[in-house]
Amino acid sequence: MSLIKAALIGPRTEEMALALFARLGRPGQRALYGLTNLPRTCSCAAIEEICARFLEAGCGSYKAVRHALERQAARTPTPVPALIQEGAAIRSIAEYQSFWEDHAQSHTSTEDADAHVTY
Repeated sequence: MSLIKAALIGPRTEEMALALFARLGRPGQRALYGLTNLPRTCSCAAIEEICARFLEAGCGSYKAVRHALERQAARTPTPVPALIQEGAAIRSIAEYQSFWEDHAQSHTSTEDADAHVTY
């Protein structure tokens, strides 16, 4: 199953998985699981690039691939979106104020604030 998942990531990752399995055998199954779970945190393109580099060098292990991806992620800053106060998806302050005024009138505070908590 892990070899199939590796093939879904890409051909170089599949080749890396086959090399790991050939070298480590069944005890290397954990390395295959780790390799095939890398797309949870990294892009398939990045995994393919790192696997290709290690395969061309004639070396590689799951740990080496993971550490290379971590170093690559540390070098690449994550873009932070700019905060905006106006736009098509942002309603006017008057609309929000109207909503809360209507909500406050329909829900009077006669009930206990902690009525939903059971002791």
